[in-house]
Amino acid sequence: MTGLNLPGKQYDKVKSEFIKERIAERQFELDVHRKYIKDLIFLERVILDEITLKYPSGMKFNSIKNDYEEEYLKILEDLDEEKYQEEKKKRESKSPSYTIRPSGNKELQEAKENWNEVKA
Repeated sequence: MTGLNLPGKQYDKVKSEFIKERIAERQFELDVHRKYIKDLIFLERVILDEITLKYPSGMKFNSIKNDYEEEYLKILEDLDEEKYQEEKKKRESKSPSYTIRPSGNKELQEAKENWNEVKA
């Protein structure tokens, strides 16, 4: 993971293969892409119980989890198969036609849409 334009050592400690692949895809010169990776790392740290969820961090977790539903499931599958299966069952029991909703966050939607278009 050398050569990344990402400050801090938190990027070297990533355990999820999904996040590692996302990091390896590009340099992070755009703030929105840097935020995207930081949000994915936050999800990973919660899944691994490295962050204790209290009210503010719980609100942040639920917001990020809702914005990145697909990514959350991929990270969960990488790191904790049991929790992944529980989450899948929970989603299936909510509605047989459960679909991942688009985020209301325009900046997030733009970052997801142009993820592969912007080359560093």
